[in-house]
Amino acid sequence: MDAAGDGQIRNTLKNKWSAYQERRQTYFWVLSYLKPYRGSLIALIVMGLVLALGEISIPQFLRYLIDVVVPEKSNTLFFTALAVLILVLGLMFAATALCNILERSVQEKAARDLQLSLFTHLRKLGFAYYEQHPTGETLSLFNHNLTAVQKIYTQYLPLIIRHLLLILVPLVMVLHMNTKLTLFILPCYFLYYLIGPTIDGKTAMYFKQQTQERERLNQKIYNSVSSLVEVRAFGATSWEVGRFTETYEQYAKTRLGSLLYRHLQFSFRMTATAVGVILMYILGSQSITSGSMSVGTFVSFTIYILMIFRSIGRLTFQLLEQSYCIGQAQLLYQYAQHKPVVQEDRKPRFLSDIAGALTFSEVHFSYRGRSPVITGFTAQILPGQKTALVGTSGGGKSTLLKLVGRFYDPDQGQILLDGVPLTELSLSQIRESIGIVFQETYLFGLSIQENIRFGRPDASQADIIAAAKAAFIHDFILELPEGYDTLVGERGIRLSGGQKQRIAIARMFIKNPSIILLDEATASLDTVSEKAVQHALQALLASRTTIAVAHRISTIRDYDQIIVIDQGKAVEQGTYEELVRQQGIFYQLVKGEELHEEQLGLDMAIHT
Repeated sequence: MDAAGDGQIRNTLKNKWSAYQERRQTYFWVLSYLKPYRGSLIALIVMGLVLALGEISIPQFLRYLIDVVVPEKSNTLFFTALAVLILVLGLMFAATALCNILERSVQEKAARDLQLSLFTHLRKLGFAYYEQHPTGETLSLFNHNLTAVQKIYTQYLPLIIRHLLLILVPLVMVLHMNTKLTLFILPCYFLYYLIGPTIDGKTAMYFKQQTQERERLNQKIYNSVSSLVEVRAFGATSWEVGRFTETYEQYAKTRLGSLLYRHLQFSFRMTATAVGVILMYILGSQSITSGSMSVGTFVSFTIYILMIFRSIGRLTFQLLEQSYCIGQAQLLYQYAQHKPVVQEDRKPRFLSDIAGALTFSEVHFSYRGRSPVITGFTAQILPGQKTALVGTSGGGKSTLLKLVGRFYDPDQGQILLDGVPLTELSLSQIRESIGIVFQETYLFGLSIQENIRFGRPDASQADIIAAAKAAFIHDFILELPEGYDTLVGERGIRLSGGQKQRIAIARMFIKNPSIILLDEATASLDTVSEKAVQHALQALLASRTTIAVAHRISTIRDYDQIIVIDQGKAVEQGTYEELVRQQGIFYQLVKGEELHEEQLGLDMAIHT
């Protein structure tokens, strides 16, 4: 064999070893959630052993009945043996009840801990994770992968322990009863493994592909539902159905392949078992004829062998099913090992009072794998000062807001809050001191008052009403049939854009942050709605440090300072009048907006 062939073999073995190591790490990670309940787990194993001993006593009762009681025709021996059997069955009943209680306790607690741990981790990952991973992928992890992994606790692990005990205990008995016959029969069962590994490999491959295709299908379903309005508006229903059908057919193909090889596994295993049973009866009849084994002993031996074969089959099935779950657990394990882009300092600092002064010092930032967005941005924002960021699209304005909220950290330079670097402060204090109004406000499918209360969960009804009044949304709410108890629908679908934005502003009033970030908060609103929202914003921004990304320059005329950003840098800075007098980039933006508004007015006049 040449060197290239040797190298290929080594790479194959290396890849297989790496895959094994990854699966092993994943399995130990899943089992780590059982550590707090190891006492209950040990008790569960002990109860399982009691049940196994109880089960092997039943064939011994039959052996005693056939070899001793029947030949002697003794009622006393029969009833004595029956009483012992009833006592054993009673102990088995009690052990089964206790075993079920322990199983449920361990299963549910471990499954709960895993789910809470993953959900908590999801909240820690932040903006970076959500912007890089589709929503459908995350939903698939929590809906399918997590459910599959929880089956390890609730189904596979308990059964694996039980079947393993029901193999080992009867195996000790048959080896004690007839070692030679046992050693002849058991290898027959393992004939399956002459071709079994090939079938197992194919099954695992198809199951992995099935998992991947199901994720694609879930993502497709999510996209189809989310884009329903656009698809119908463009008359693209047939196109969308075609794409969905193609995705589903690929999933069905891998699903059928997985089922085929799983049934082949079962068929070959049953064939191997049948060969072993036939050999057992041939050799057993010879042993009875020669007098080396009694009829009762052979009957109990047969029951033990069938018990072992049955338990091996079920154990193998459970191990295979568990291995499929481990394949899905690998995605969860990789997700759990995903480190948040932003991490809190081990000993974060807490400010006794936040004034709201912000300092940007030579800030550089780029999203992973992309060109730099912020390149040396420097600026000073005083407490209570209203600052607007303007510039062409893609210049880094919204990115700066994300940096202020510590959704990302700068690659170079630093941002200081009241003279302290953001990286040294507690994340909770940063988030509590900052309020953000996005262009698209997310409302929960709850009542209006619950959506406002989201700003401060312990707020009273009076606080909510006061916040709504300050946001100029109170009168509108009272006009609704159910007032503050009105359900807004999914993502606030029952409300207009302006109404949703004013509820978001009410949230900010009730949260009462020191710093307000406005990310084009009125960009998607019509003129009437924008005026109402701007009216509410004026009250909100009073005496608060404000940074606004403005899409209409006319809305920031009264701001304390305006920073013009070009290619990630602050190229102009001053008040509205000062920047207009400079006749630089800002002046061009103002003239461009005026020309655009004049053109819109002319178009409206022509059409009317």
